[in-house]
Amino acid sequence: GNEGRAKDDNTKTVSSSKFVDDTLFTKKEKLELQKVLKCSNLEDVPFAFLQAMENPKWYNDNSSDEEQDGNDSTNTKRLSLTLKPILLKLAARYLLKEKHRGKPLDGVAKFHVRNGAEMYRLNYMADVSRKGMHNSWGIMVNYRYCLAPDGVLEENQLQYERTGRIEVREGVSKWLNNNDGDDVK
Repeated sequence: GNEGRAKDDNTKTVSSSKFVDDTLFTKKEKLELQKVLKCSNLEDVPFAFLQAMENPKWYNDNSSDEEQDGNDSTNTKRLSLTLKPILLKLAARYLLKEKHRGKPLDGVAKFHVRNGAEMYRLNYMADVSRKGMHNSWGIMVNYRYCLAPDGVLEENQLQYERTGRIEVREGVSKWLNNNDGDDVK
């Protein structure tokens, strides 16, 4: 079924009812996450990942050293560094591939691309407020509006409305797998 096993902070085995798409992580990413999340096998990685992301201290915040011993601080930094390319890849996939009726699920993305903007860059740990971490794991997107006289803005709007195609710059597209970019420019 959709249930898997993961360990909580007390090292008890707990059940997770969250569905995880096992294809979201490459084998290399799973191996990296297995090490940093201390999973006994690769099958536990997706659930351990979800559980780690629910902990508000998974990223290297500015907690004082008195709150964290050196080992925890090192592990937190290692987790944050390991997660950076993975989270940016997942963010790019979510923004560009996950759609409803051919349009992005994300309302902010939908607004900007509908108005002719291009997705310009993903920014890791750009919003580490409680809300920012909860909503997007701290990732923010820059949208760029090209107001050149050659009609780029209008062309982007028309392409998006006609085909759902989104203008994307390398600051976002570099995080997609090679086979993920079929409906982006």
